Amino acid sequence: FYELFFDDAVTAAGTLDITLTKRGKQAGQDVPMCGVPVHAADGYLARLIRAGFKVAVCEQMEDPAAAKKRGGAKALV
Repeated sequence: FYELFFDDAVTAAGTLDITLTKRGKQAGQDVPMCGVPVHAADGYLARLIRAGFKVAVCEQMEDPAAAKKRGGAKALV
């Protein structure tokens, strides 16, 4: 499953007509999140590109359960 967060999630959910949900909180505010299944990602990526967006994919290589918490602000990809 590929996930988008914050403003990227809001924009992608509207463009792709997919559900915008939330995952956790940051600074007391809900974190917007949306996502697409891996098997359907190419079609969704193509739709974003046709709509004029630039897209980067970042795959998590470590097991999320084993990942250590990192500090700092949100990262831009």
